[in-house]
Amino acid sequence: MRIPLFFLACLAALGVHATIHRVNNTGIDADFTALQVAHDAAVDGDTLHVEPSGTSYGSCTFIKPLVVIGPGYFLSLNAGLQANAGTAITGALVFEAGSEGCVVSGLDVQGPTQVKAGFVRIERCRFSGGGMDLHIAYNFPGLSLSGIVVNGCHVANTLNVGANGSTVLDVTISNTYARTLNLANGSGNSGEVLNCYLAGSGTTALFGAAGYTVTNCILGPLVSPSAAAFANNIFAGAPVPATNGNVLNADLGTVFVGGSGDAQYQLAAGSVAIGAGSGGVDCGLFGGAEPYTLSGIPPVPSIFSLTAPTSTDQGTPLQVTIGARAND
Repeated sequence: MRIPLFFLACLAALGVHATIHRVNNTGIDADFTALQVAHDAAVDGDTLHVEPSGTSYGSCTFIKPLVVIGPGYFLSLNAGLQANAGTAITGALVFEAGSEGCVVSGLDVQGPTQVKAGFVRIERCRFSGGGMDLHIAYNFPGLSLSGIVVNGCHVANTLNVGANGSTVLDVTISNTYARTLNLANGSGNSGEVLNCYLAGSGTTALFGAAGYTVTNCILGPLVSPSAAAFANNIFAGAPVPATNGNVLNADLGTVFVGGSGDAQYQLAAGSVAIGAGSGGVDCGLFGGAEPYTLSGIPPVPSIFSLTAPTSTDQGTPLQVTIGARAND
């Protein structure tokens, strides 16, 4: 896992006295029932475990560095990953100044999200807020951010990076699905896009300044390459020359296994994307240094099965069988 040194320094400094808080609005005994209330009560470096529920935990504006962990998404489509197939639904998330060092993972975000602070890591989350789902320094003239990481996410609509006078440096977007990815054209912007699937269905995927590199990705038919550098990608169309290891006019129907949910983007047997990436890695979500994790299962241990009787006689031991796994 490639984590900027800033993250490691923050976690080392803040984690000494960190507290883990439970967030649950289903009626069980927990520390908090709303994400914003949990945030406001927590101190720098605390962890918020946001538990499965059919009711949203609401929106949250972050102004402090916290670790937020949910159970993942698409859990009913990928059997055997969590014993409870419910997700931790939130509204819009906003990362303001002071939230540098935040890490969020495994959330089902159903509102447009704004990143307005540097060194924020967003991993294994689903964004489905309608329209433009995830914005990084988007439409904030004069805002300059660096060190932002988006890894292993599912963005149902649009991921925007920079625009209208904002600057984003050293952003990393890896192993992420997005219907559309827009990177700003400003000369000061830079970053890398690695092992993503950018579907481009219905909306053109716009790529930005020469400071961006796009590598080991699979891209749909609607791509406007601009000045970004492309290498070892699989294109459904032919927007760039067939050089630098790029494969053009690929039939995406033979690239993926198909089906539903996020599992459909695994590579089919004989796919042209197998081994086509830089250094011989697979192109797409499941290749590279930080492969996509089905359902956004966060990198913490999880219980994937639980068997227990509904009742027992007083004084009789309760026989419980638990299946658990560690997740990378």
